[in-house]
Amino acid sequence: LFRSIWRGVEPGLRGPVVFYAMAITVMVGSAYVVLAGPWPTYITLSITAGAVSFYLSDALLAWTKFRRPLPLQQTANLALYWIGQLGIALAARWVAGG
Repeated sequence: LFRSIWRGVEPGLRGPVVFYAMAITVMVGSAYVVLAGPWPTYITLSITAGAVSFYLSDALLAWTKFRRPLPLQQTANLALYWIGQLGIALAARWVAGG
């Protein structure tokens, strides 16, 4: 994805795009590491699914901004974003004992 969008990234945005791509990739990697942790499966799957959905949401935004718009992009983006937020929020609530 990163190589595919790079041509469309304006020179002034290249640094922030690299930084954000690294940050969100670390977030997803961290979510996968949680799968091997001590929490119950429903918590770790919620965290991982939330992180992946959030990542896909941002990937779709990047593709649309730096390559070309896709049909129903806004609907798909919002669905992935809110599914991601829900997964992360539920996992945080369960970890906190709620």
